[in-house]
Amino acid sequence: MINKINIVLIIAILAIINISGCSKDNPVSVVQDLVTPILQLPADQATNSDLSPLLQWQEVSDAVSYSVQLCVDSTYSKLLIYKQSILDINYQTPQALLTGSTRYYWRVRAINGNRVSSWSKTWSFLTNNIPIAPKNPFPADGILDLDNSVSLSWVCSDIDPNDTIKYDVYLNDFYPPTVKIGNDLSAAYQSVSNLTRGKTYYWRVVAKDNHGNQVSGPIWSFSTRSPWMQMASMRVSVRSPGCILLNGSLYAFGGWTDDFTTNTVQLYGIYNNTWVVGPSMVQYRSRFSAATVINKIYILGGFGFPNLNEEYDPATGLWSTKADMPTKRVNFAVATANGIIYVMGGDTSCSWESTISSNIVEAYDPIADSWTTKAPMLLSRKNHTAAAVNGKIYVFGGNETWNDPLTNVDEYDPATNTWTSKSPIPTPRYYLSSATSNGIIYAMGGLYYDLSNHQNYYYTNVEAYDPVANSWTQKTPMPTGKFWFGAASDNNFIYTIGGDNGYNCLNEVYKYDPLLDQ
Repeated sequence: MINKINIVLIIAILAIINISGCSKDNPVSVVQDLVTPILQLPADQATNSDLSPLLQWQEVSDAVSYSVQLCVDSTYSKLLIYKQSILDINYQTPQALLTGSTRYYWRVRAINGNRVSSWSKTWSFLTNNIPIAPKNPFPADGILDLDNSVSLSWVCSDIDPNDTIKYDVYLNDFYPPTVKIGNDLSAAYQSVSNLTRGKTYYWRVVAKDNHGNQVSGPIWSFSTRSPWMQMASMRVSVRSPGCILLNGSLYAFGGWTDDFTTNTVQLYGIYNNTWVVGPSMVQYRSRFSAATVINKIYILGGFGFPNLNEEYDPATGLWSTKADMPTKRVNFAVATANGIIYVMGGDTSCSWESTISSNIVEAYDPIADSWTTKAPMLLSRKNHTAAAVNGKIYVFGGNETWNDPLTNVDEYDPATNTWTSKSPIPTPRYYLSSATSNGIIYAMGGLYYDLSNHQNYYYTNVEAYDPVANSWTQKTPMPTGKFWFGAASDNNFIYTIGGDNGYNCLNEVYKYDPLLDQ
């Protein structure tokens, strides 16, 4: 029994001794009898090296493999590379590991089992210089009011005269820019077209040399010119004002403020960008409509006086009462064609919470001061808008009962007293406004209440209708989503005034340039 125990102890002791003798940390197990490798490339103190250089050395007789160390200091305290079991006499440094304008140190050792060589001499190389970051952008950083086609350029250079530089360009309308619009450009130039009007764009340039170095310039920005220009604010914030532009003056009649219905008349000079207060309307009212014929302005219907017809003469500043509308109404639309004012649809119950709408059309002749009933619209609607082009009238949007925004577009021909359906408006909505410029009708803003999530949507949408082509085109949105605002045009520019953004009664005024929004 004692002999068996002794044998087991002897075996255990021998096993421990054998394990210790095989440890790589035991100097007794390593024999330094291989020839020290001689380094070849890159040459010691080499400059302008690629970022992924091939490290080469001379073959060592009896060597089975090699180890390579590389770091940024000659003490090898922090190794970037320690590659073992290399079977060839070279080693390709990995891509994207080394950086430009940096000195690196490296050495090699030969290995054959427990036989090794001393580490080779330490050589160093200096990587190629990084290009100087792109600078001096054009357009200048932060510039405003640019066209929607822009030529981007910049300045970039490299300390190494023989290097070639190429560029990647990133641009988009959010920060930071991530969309590549130019790849491997040889010139410091990039054209961009069809940018969105009224947007801020961010861009940057990445410069890359032929040695693998790359550097990104700072992030720059520019803003495209918006066809919407903010003008002097109204003196009184107001919803649903009557809006007429006549002989260089933009009139805002009455409307509804945060506290009350008003009879105030505000006048805006489109040439001096200034508001003044004019002669008040005879009555306080809102949700009415306004029209102009032969340099006189007519205020029709609305809450409080739903069939009242008042004429205002800007030349004298006087108000006079004219023949009442045959049908009382609020939230209706008007348009003028060939000197006749056409009153269309609306709410004939004249109640704030009504779901009633009408298709009744009545025409007013200011010279005869008389009314005539015309062919009814193809469907009943209220909270809609209307505009006239080339003697014909077009009716857009609105709703029939309460929350059923209409896409229907109908054309009325006064010459034949007939209605025809046209291409539907892309965005169904009510409480929108419209104005015409050079034969095109612009339907703007509006409201829609979504029953599925009980959410109001206050539209910024601007959609242009071409009556000749019977087609719609999306245009640059309004700066503010709103409804119950006024709109008028001098046939060149369109002005929007006041309204409601869902939170506040507004006094903002914008001038829209359709020619800039092509």
